[in-house]
Amino acid sequence: MRLTSIAPNTMKRFKTWLQAVKPSTTLSTGFSEREMYEPLVASLNNISRTIIPGRPLPVAFHICAEKRPEEVKGGIRGAPDLVVFPHGTSDDYWARGLGFVEVKTEENEDPFYGQAEYAGEPPSMTEAQTETWKQLSEYATIAFRTIPRCFLLAIGIFGGKARLFRWDRSSVIVSDSFDYKEEPAHLAYFLTGLARFGNSGIDTTAHMPVTSEVEKKLLEAQFERAKALGIFDEYEAARRGADLISESTRIQGRRRRGQRGGEIYITLGRPLFSSRSIKGRGTRVWVATKLERLDRAGRSSGRLFIIKDSWREKDRWTEGRIYDAIRGDEEVPVFGIARFEDEFDVGDQDPVGVHYTAGERINAQKGKSVHAERIHHRCILESVGIPITRFKSTKVLMMAVRDAVKGHQNMCLKDVLHRDISVNNIMISADDIAEGGAMGFLIDPELAAVGSMPDIEKELRFLTGTLPFTSLDRLENEESKHADWHDLESFFWVVLFVVLRHTSCYYTKGGKKIAGAEQLPRLYDNIENIFAIRKDFLETILKTLEIIGNAPLTVCLRRLGDLVLSHYRPDRSRYAQHELDLLTHDRVVFTIQEALDSEGWPDEANDGPRVFKMLDRTSVKQNKAIALSLHQSRAEGPDESKQAPKPGPSQKRRVEELDDDDSEEDVARPSKQIRIRKAGPLAAASQKRKQLPLEAEEEDEPQASVSKKPRVRPPKKAAPRPAKAPKPPERPLLPLLEFGKPPRG
Repeated sequence: MRLTSIAPNTMKRFKTWLQAVKPSTTLSTGFSEREMYEPLVASLNNISRTIIPGRPLPVAFHICAEKRPEEVKGGIRGAPDLVVFPHGTSDDYWARGLGFVEVKTEENEDPFYGQAEYAGEPPSMTEAQTETWKQLSEYATIAFRTIPRCFLLAIGIFGGKARLFRWDRSSVIVSDSFDYKEEPAHLAYFLTGLARFGNSGIDTTAHMPVTSEVEKKLLEAQFERAKALGIFDEYEAARRGADLISESTRIQGRRRRGQRGGEIYITLGRPLFSSRSIKGRGTRVWVATKLERLDRAGRSSGRLFIIKDSWREKDRWTEGRIYDAIRGDEEVPVFGIARFEDEFDVGDQDPVGVHYTAGERINAQKGKSVHAERIHHRCILESVGIPITRFKSTKVLMMAVRDAVKGHQNMCLKDVLHRDISVNNIMISADDIAEGGAMGFLIDPELAAVGSMPDIEKELRFLTGTLPFTSLDRLENEESKHADWHDLESFFWVVLFVVLRHTSCYYTKGGKKIAGAEQLPRLYDNIENIFAIRKDFLETILKTLEIIGNAPLTVCLRRLGDLVLSHYRPDRSRYAQHELDLLTHDRVVFTIQEALDSEGWPDEANDGPRVFKMLDRTSVKQNKAIALSLHQSRAEGPDESKQAPKPGPSQKRRVEELDDDDSEEDVARPSKQIRIRKAGPLAAASQKRKQLPLEAEEEDEPQASVSKKPRVRPPKKAAPRPAKAPKPPERPLLPLLEFGKPPRG
């Protein structure tokens, strides 16, 4: 509903209510924001009830500053000061609300205090402003990953001034600052939009509770089937008081012509994977079953599916189109490749437009490409797999890798390069018969290069993939084009990663046996001197690596390492041609098969994965999430989310993750798409700011340790308020920031 004006008497009441919002002052702590909560809640609720005569907005504001429940069991504790829920809704967790309000006592705690409208250069921030922005980003990150959202709205109250915030998967829009007590119309319009537009940003196509008894019985039966296939163990809810039913949801499938309501899927619990970032694809992955008509015996088909929900870039090939290119004219599935079922843009079924990010609109206003233009997309697979980190035995692990390599070879025969071989993209088949006998398969070809793509030569020079598993040649060689052997090298780094994390192994150095896991931070959490580090590992440490009680895997890993090393000989003229560049599909498959055929594999009953846990405290996890939020808020310049050509050798380089797809619970999944660029001022600023890490990692990713005490807001000393800023002009609010570029410390 569009409001063109607010009656003068109504505006006068708004001003009267808001005048009561004042901080208290004490000698010990200075200004206190807590006294602002109740009058602010009362004011916002009164405005919501009266802005449209006789038609109160269906929202209610609540204080939640004192309630800091865990995001998940053992997870982050944090909450903004106020939250807005649908009217009459009772929920114990703020992040499932419609939006939030953060309150500060002083205007200069506004992250963008004193900044003119953003016009190219990123704003600088004081330590107090950085702290506020860190909080806002943290709350937005938690809210996005708690439930599916298209966008998120928030209000910042800074003394007598306010700002309005909007996050989506391409940008953050921040309004000008305004005096909310003298100009409450801005708040009133904002509240009306929040309450009445686009379900307040919540994605109702993937956030519908399972309520009917028929659906509950189907869900429970299918979960038992998934357990029998090894996809799940006993269900463990993420949050206290929840269970399988309450954490499952109904998801809207494609609406086909002539079909009323479209297809409906029911997830088997919460997502297997949920992105920890706001900016980027925002991927969520569920195991689901389709709600369909029962047969005469009252049974369903019992099929399970993988639903991948993400925000794709508008100008990239869709995942389904790439699967079609892999399959070609063949009707049968491709061995070693996930079976594709369906895909569609949720935006095509959306008359409102909330399933498109604001990037396109902002770019049109600016007349240039500044932000990624993303569309809400859903891809459905018939192949349901088990992460390779949950192998039943190391022999099964290597069988799955072997067949995934065969699948990669089949892709290459169709002129398709995967370009993102990672620990999350190789799956163990839950049902090898359904997979045509393949014990493992590849998923997630969305970053693949297809020979028929326009400008394919330029495409092959773009650096894509998951950083810890990327070929050394692609990281080091400025002129290299992606080739099949680069992906084969990635297979090796994936297998080594799983072995070091999840088997009992050691290497020998100086006559001492050292746990193999000690190599993880060095090999997978280090971009500096990575070429020398990994080459040293291949030449020396790998030669002494032993998987305890597993001679076949030990020999296989060393031989695969030799194939990789053949591409990095220091003086190639000293070697015969048959000793160089040995990574081919046939050699890799032969090496693995030779090991599988040999004797000495451990008994399957005692050869499952060892549990790998980082010794992280909750406070460390929180710091990482906060750092990620700050990282997301930086602008990367024009067309930031696209791939970028590698810079020339004269440039100082740093690898920066651009996307969002972190790992699922067991393993870190660094961003899929990376680019190399000049190091900016943020690196120094970030290190200066309490030594927070530039990128937030998954809590159990191998990495250098981060040590920092839990954040405690220091008491504020009594101080005079800053001089009153000039009254803003009477005009509609304009976005100050369409994030973007990093704040300067």
